[in-house]
Amino acid sequence: MLYTVKMISLPKEMLDAYLQRRQADIEVLKKSIQLDSVADFNRIGHQLLGNARNYGFHTLEPIAAKLENLKKENLREQGPSIINEFSEWLTRTLNS
Repeated sequence: MLYTVKMISLPKEMLDAYLQRRQADIEVLKKSIQLDSVADFNRIGHQLLGNARNYGFHTLEPIAAKLENLKKENLREQGPSIINEFSEWLTRTLNS
């Protein structure tokens, strides 16, 4: 079975695996706040900017940019809200 996301046809299994990896990303980000480490935010954001469009998830790009550009001095203040936005995006995507 194929699903079309923004005019891109991909096998359901491929999309499911992609979305499962995003859930894992969210868990890594939560731990990164506890460790006071911005590196995972920047790495995950950079990766998502590179692959979200390939999977047809254009609405993920603004969140990815926030992750990639987050500065260490803003981690505790902005990190949780970015994680929440990412988590809400994933929930909406899984339920659509």
